[in-house]
Amino acid sequence: MPWNVTGHAWAERLLVGHIRQGEVRHAYLFSGPPGVGRRTLALRLTQALFCPQPAATGQPCRTCHTCRQVEQMQHPDLSIVQAESEGGTLKVDQVRELQKTLSLLPYEAPYRVAWLLRFQEAHVSAQNALLKTLEEAPPRVILLLTADSPDLLLPTIVSRCEVLRLRPLAVPRLEEELAARGLPQVEAHLLAHLSEGRLGYALRLREDRAFLEQRSALLDDWLHLLSAGRTERFTYIEGLTRGAPERTRETLRGA
Repeated sequence: MPWNVTGHAWAERLLVGHIRQGEVRHAYLFSGPPGVGRRTLALRLTQALFCPQPAATGQPCRTCHTCRQVEQMQHPDLSIVQAESEGGTLKVDQVRELQKTLSLLPYEAPYRVAWLLRFQEAHVSAQNALLKTLEEAPPRVILLLTADSPDLLLPTIVSRCEVLRLRPLAVPRLEEELAARGLPQVEAHLLAHLSEGRLGYALRLREDRAFLEQRSALLDDWLHLLSAGRTERFTYIEGLTRGAPERTRETLRGA
């Protein structure tokens, strides 16, 4: 079954070719802005490596028990390492614990696969610890890293990975994709622009009713401020700096 990685068919062709030719790299880095499809690509590659129906075609069935386990991130040969929260720090102890797991033979699948998500959040000591695994990768181990940009990682990490740079879709193309998924045209248009061409981010925004309601309220406030006095405007600005500033900045970008 096709991977269904919208906008990244070139990456699918490359990775399927690696599988079919028996040339799978020991480490890949999927880079690009959040919501562009980095984790989806890691998911599909893992399914393609693990799926037994049939093996080594590069096209996972996505319906068997193995594929469902990967989809649910519950396969015994899949390890996932990331900072505890977005903007947090991926710690060296997490990498060391992963290395213990990777030293074991695969339990069911042909490989042990590790996802190291948002690896730009890894402490420099964690990145240095991973270098040992990248330089002396155990057999049957594949590392899949994601990051906003290769420039945010140690050059020695990047040089030991096959780098796939994922880019957002053109906004009109994403609008078409969202409409094809059943979204009303007005909503598809809005989300395509708010997400700046990132399908995953657009789908998350659709589920985040609080964000959309906050955006609508923000626009109403701005219309009111056009006729408000200076004191009221300053009071409003002060209010924006309190509470959750990161959330406010995200909403302002979307407005």
